Amino acid sequence: MLPTQVQCRPATINFIYQSLDISLMRDDLAIVVGAQFLVYAVAWAGIACVDKRRRVSSSYWALYALFQALSIALFALSMTWNSGGVGALSLLLAIWGYALSNAGVDHFLNERVRFAWIWICLLAAFSIIALNPLAMLREQTAQVISLNGSAIAFCAIGAAMFARPLRREFGTAGLIALLPSILYALLLAVKTIAFFVGSGVSKTEVPSSDSRLGLFVFVISVAGAVNISFLGLYVSRLLKSMKKVATTDSLTGLLNRFETARILRGEWARHERSGKVLGLAFVDIDHFKRINDLGGHKQGDEVLRTTAALLNRELRTSDIVGRWGGEEFLIILPETSAQGAVAVMMRLHQALQLERVEVPAGCEPLTISVGVSSSEGAPTRSDVDELIAQADQAMYQAKSTGRNRTVVHAVSAASSVK
Repeated sequence: MLPTQVQCRPATINFIYQSLDISLMRDDLAIVVGAQFLVYAVAWAGIACVDKRRRVSSSYWALYALFQALSIALFALSMTWNSGGVGALSLLLAIWGYALSNAGVDHFLNERVRFAWIWICLLAAFSIIALNPLAMLREQTAQVISLNGSAIAFCAIGAAMFARPLRREFGTAGLIALLPSILYALLLAVKTIAFFVGSGVSKTEVPSSDSRLGLFVFVISVAGAVNISFLGLYVSRLLKSMKKVATTDSLTGLLNRFETARILRGEWARHERSGKVLGLAFVDIDHFKRINDLGGHKQGDEVLRTTAALLNRELRTSDIVGRWGGEEFLIILPETSAQGAVAVMMRLHQALQLERVEVPAGCEPLTISVGVSSSEGAPTRSDVDELIAQADQAMYQAKSTGRNRTVVHAVSAASSVK
């Protein structure tokens, strides 16, 4: 393209051409970059259709990719038509895309767009600067501030605001999702500083083929990295949800039987390696059939949820509780002797008494029967299943001796504590 042809372009197109060396963003290269964003938009739209729980954040990301694709397409058209208006619209779509990207991450992390006012204010401010209605700034200055400045602001502010919730949910690895945006902001900052220090690029300068190819690779890489970071967050959340479904009892929110047994076997293996004592408690709700008969399964489910919440609240942080089946719960007590387990169970009896769980009319106040077993004093035990069986046996003994009590299984005899 000849220098004289560059000079005849409208100022908006010249600015984009000069400040970012986007001479490549035309013809087949523009089609490739735009098509990539369009593929991302279609992919996120598909995810939004099939995943209702993450529909809003996925929709924001789909719109972000669509706006970027349209921005690139309009820029290519503005180059062909020499239209400043189309070039300005291309600029605005890019800015709006940045806002939608941050809104998507915001909603993904907070289940709502918690900082909507920030994204709206930034969007409005940079859009006004881009349009420069009163010609308050030199035209190229307004354009470089609006395009580069908006990208830098959205990337930097988003990184600052999202770092903590990302780390809280996904650990340190979650911060990796911010790297593409941070690197993009830094590179744009360097480019912007160079633009102002050099008072802009000469209008007659035509970037080299190497420069065009370098920017092409850069745009493709950044677009891919940003969308892959979004996808990484989505997949990580999805895997965590799947794990929760696979390991959690849907009614009570406690661990299910499979996961409780898996953890117990791990604790048993640790006991065998270290020799540290391991305690176990079987908890059964007294007269639960009568609760179901008189109050129906709906009230029975509510009693189960309330009891589960109480167990989860009153146990020590090191203890692990899961629903074993029906109205039975299994409590794993690492490094806890039989005597220590009894002390923990007595606190549960007292807490349940104070809780005054609502039961149907005609039912006695809610109580539990507990059986405790321990690895101490049984050197011949070699299977965790025996530990479970002994706690179960002690629990049935508590039932048969009056309920509302804790029975400890011993090697020689069983002792009862009411």
